[in-house]
Amino acid sequence: FFFASMDAYGEKLDLDLGKQGFGCMGFSAFYGSAGRMREEEAVAVFREALAQGVVLFNTATFYGPLNAEGYGANLRLLRKCIEGVDRSTFKLMVKVGMDTRASKEAAGTQWINRSDQEGIRADVQYALDTLGVDYIDILVLCRVSPERPIEESILGMAKMIEEGKAKYLGLSEASAATIRRANTAHPIHCIEQEWSLWARDIEEEIVPTCRDLGIQIVAYSPLGRGMLT
Repeated sequence: FFFASMDAYGEKLDLDLGKQGFGCMGFSAFYGSAGRMREEEAVAVFREALAQGVVLFNTATFYGPLNAEGYGANLRLLRKCIEGVDRSTFKLMVKVGMDTRASKEAAGTQWINRSDQEGIRADVQYALDTLGVDYIDILVLCRVSPERPIEESILGMAKMIEEGKAKYLGLSEASAATIRRANTAHPIHCIEQEWSLWARDIEEEIVPTCRDLGIQIVAYSPLGRGMLT
């Protein structure tokens, strides 16, 4: 599992997220025994993270085995983790805008970008229904589409805030130029980027851009994708 650290450059994100968060991807995808973690194990890990003071939990609609049945697996498992837990004690960061349901494990992953406004709305509603919650604390666009103006995607996400389905907006894996463009359409509250001793390229342009715009950075895989564990 990776932990994400909040590097507070700005004041836009009026949320107490602490200095470390928990990346839930490893519950059901990509790392080690991905897809084989039992429900009781995931719940125990989640509760221990809460007990240790972790507030932010990061997930995505597509985290899971790369097939139609695996889509939403992480959300379903996380729902079991948060059942009966006071909603005010944890924050959910959910990435949307990518569909892997057409993937076949034998043929490879098919990543279908769903960053249009209709796709974002559908993903958000799917996440809310699957998690069993009323709102997402930080709604993050998983990947920027090269075929669609970023402003269109951001306005679609902003509508989710207007409707009370999300509180804050973020981008994942976006360039400095895209971050600036997106921020003109609607205030961007945080950026999710890989940042560790092995991944420092964001220090060239993205970190200065976020500092300039007052955007906070959520660093994923700060332990080098397991290198330091």
